[in-house]
Amino acid sequence: MKNKIISTLLVILWMLLIFIFSQQKADESLTLSDNVVKDTVNTVTNHSLSNDEVNNIVENTTVIVRKTAHFTLYLIFGILVANLFTNYKIKEIILISLLSCIIYAISDELHQLLVIGRTGRVLDVLIDSLGSLTGILIYLKIRK
Repeated sequence: MKNKIISTLLVILWMLLIFIFSQQKADESLTLSDNVVKDTVNTVTNHSLSNDEVNNIVENTTVIVRKTAHFTLYLIFGILVANLFTNYKIKEIILISLLSCIIYAISDELHQLLVIGRTGRVLDVLIDSLGSLTGILIYLKIRK
């Protein structure tokens, strides 16, 4: 019972984290992504590149970082949701967990339609769903 409560709380907290990221206005979200790329480039190159070179890298890689963030957030979400249904049969874990994650991904993209400058994208739902499925399969592999 205690494990079920902890598992449920982890799922809810992760959903809240995703909601908070989705609640960011477009410029805030883009700035966050850009800063992650800039900090990573500066760390890896030991600040040896010019600002123009760094900005060029940022322009060319931010979209990759953003889509990887989608995948990773939902990969972890898939693990947490699968863990919530750990007492079910494997096929049921996969089906219920994946369906739950997909429904949340769709609601997340719909939520973004209400945020200034944000859009809801079918591609993001697909990336989120693939991340969730990967997380669910990782969970089942580890559980074995």
